[in-house]
Amino acid sequence: MVTPSPPRYLLRPANPYFIFLSLFLASMFNFMPWHQLFIPDMVALVLLFWNIRQPRKISIGTAVVLGLCMDAQNGVVLGQHILAYSLMSFVAITLHRRELWLNRWVRGIYIIFLLLLPKLICILLGLIITGETPNWLYLSTAIIEVILWPWLSWLLLLPQRRADEIDTIRPI
Repeated sequence: MVTPSPPRYLLRPANPYFIFLSLFLASMFNFMPWHQLFIPDMVALVLLFWNIRQPRKISIGTAVVLGLCMDAQNGVVLGQHILAYSLMSFVAITLHRRELWLNRWVRGIYIIFLLLLPKLICILLGLIITGETPNWLYLSTAIIEVILWPWLSWLLLLPQRRADEIDTIRPI
């Protein structure tokens, strides 16, 4: 028996002001002064979402600017988050067409790989430069981020969804 696929919506174009607002709010979330052990990296999440959904509007240059802000805020070696976010954005932009056609479980594996990439880069650079052994629980936030991914994508796609009711004056 063939199971019906979920309905796909025709989306409106993404508003650049909404994209900027979502990235700004994600960076403000990361700037909050709390312990970093189980707090998700919202900048990486939102940046990854917009890299997959709007690769022409949010590019690697945006990842560099956000990485510079995160390096300055965290007080780490300048370029650590820049390298991490730009490599994550490069892989996401390169493979963005494939991700949209994957089913839910394979998409989760793809997303967890992309969210682990900046964390592993930050850990490796911190290990090479400072010589300190990192806390490996830092990688557990990627699992929290994958759990947040469906809700975040639903929330960020909400302004782009068209109305469900059919308008008789405007059929499209």
